[in-house]
Amino acid sequence: MSASRPAEIEKITGEVRHLFQVLKALADAVHRDAGLNASTRTVMEALAYGPRTVPDIARRKSVTRQHIQLLVDELAKSDLVELRANPAHLRSPLIALTRKGEALFAGVRKREAPLLDRLAAGLDARKAAVTAQTLAALRRRAEELLQQQEHAS
Repeated sequence: MSASRPAEIEKITGEVRHLFQVLKALADAVHRDAGLNASTRTVMEALAYGPRTVPDIARRKSVTRQHIQLLVDELAKSDLVELRANPAHLRSPLIALTRKGEALFAGVRKREAPLLDRLAAGLDARKAAVTAQTLAALRRRAEELLQQQEHAS
């Protein structure tokens, strides 16, 4: 490994962290009037592809089950999600978007589309594709490191 590679990775991770915070703030601002924030929006996005359990969502987002449960409870109070029986695991219900939740999330995506267009404006499509591939590779490696750390403790 060359001496510059760790520095390059440090720059990338710093940019990713900063971008995450900016996108989170943008999502909070854009969806405030809908009663959503970036975290509840993320849970709804996970459920847009079908019902999932709290532990499944937590694993996919690399956060604690307790954190996801708080967000699910918040969404349930607003009738945006519902709990369904889970034949595969009696103690871990499936969480699903309600019709109200589906409609709200469709509006979220519609509201975000012009913002995504503005973010993409002026970006080279090939460079964006390479960036996405690089970030996916870094995420996979980080997930492997996390698993190793969890098994070591």
